[in-house]
Amino acid sequence: MSSAPSKPGIAELFQNETLTVSRRDYLERMLEAALASTMIPILLPDKSFAGAKSSTSGSTVQLQGGFLERPTDYQPELFLASERYSNRRAFRLNLTQNKFVEIESEVAIHSLEVHPKDSNLTISTSRFSDTASLIDWSKGREIKVLRLKNRQEFYGHGAFADDGRSFICSVARRKKNGWLAEFALLKIDVESFKILETILFPYGSNHDLVACGANRFAIGGGTQGDIAKGASTHLVIFDLTTGRFQKIDSPTLPKFEKGSIAIRHILKKSPDTVLAGLTRIEGAGQQEGGFIEFDLKTQTSKFVVGLDAKIFQGELLSFDIARDGRIWISLPESGKLVVWNPKNHCIDSTIQHDVCVRSVRTIDDLDYVIVGTDKQFYAYDPITLRRIESIDSKWPSTNRSGR
Repeated sequence: MSSAPSKPGIAELFQNETLTVSRRDYLERMLEAALASTMIPILLPDKSFAGAKSSTSGSTVQLQGGFLERPTDYQPELFLASERYSNRRAFRLNLTQNKFVEIESEVAIHSLEVHPKDSNLTISTSRFSDTASLIDWSKGREIKVLRLKNRQEFYGHGAFADDGRSFICSVARRKKNGWLAEFALLKIDVESFKILETILFPYGSNHDLVACGANRFAIGGGTQGDIAKGASTHLVIFDLTTGRFQKIDSPTLPKFEKGSIAIRHILKKSPDTVLAGLTRIEGAGQQEGGFIEFDLKTQTSKFVVGLDAKIFQGELLSFDIARDGRIWISLPESGKLVVWNPKNHCIDSTIQHDVCVRSVRTIDDLDYVIVGTDKQFYAYDPITLRRIESIDSKWPSTNRSGR
């Protein structure tokens, strides 16, 4: 009878890293939990993914939308993706070991979502595309591809049901004149990767979508068109169990004579609270944003930052909340990363980049804020707001897309 393999320790897994006491304690707790559970063990990406291209250095590409922390096991990893059509890639990075795995994709990825029960499974979709793909990272490849029919396109983000068996995402149909119509939700069976049901969305457009627990999904909705003609925004809760929709209206919007308005990004702030980023567009390059907080329990809403305050000049494409409560916001058109402090209603910092800032994610367990741009990603300290070059310089940009 062979003896059981010895358990790896923090010293063995992170032998080339200088760890603070608090970070070492955290990693030791997470390692012990992983080894004691039925989940997959700690993975070393350069050895563990058959068929995938792996490296300890190399290119980084545009991070768009689906830039996620691994949710169910305990390695300090991130998933990221390339939206560029000439460089379709999905990446899985280990931030502490300086290793990544790269998989070619059928999809120019706009949204990459991680399975809640098995982080070896991710689903990729591309906005304004008819294609989605299912990646099995343990096999190192896309295992299934889904293509929509009859001019239907993926429109926004998606999310898994609580049990991981189905996937809900936003779609729309492209009319012959180029406009989008017939907004709907797709319910996709994850195992077969086939559409189980198409559910018409009754409240206008449905750009962003997040899971809220108990098989509920929050959807950023709104009527398309000009503000002067009655365009409005709202949050819609879809209950997968009952199939019912519930609309929560936005607070009364300021009276603007022109421009269009939309909720571009939403974030689950707590089990019963959703933060929505609102953007008003008035011509090319004239955009301003604000925040609305929706209470799912009381079905009420309030402005956190009003549009008329004119604080955020640009589209609120992506944002996340750090452990200290500050909100990190990407403004893509201007290349700015803004740190907003809701306690004193002030901007604590504006960080200028020379390229479009696409996505931002806070990783509290590692004390990082990761920011994705068109060329590479950057790491920041959420307390000092300073760049952590020892992290992001490990992933040099080689711009392999040819642009």
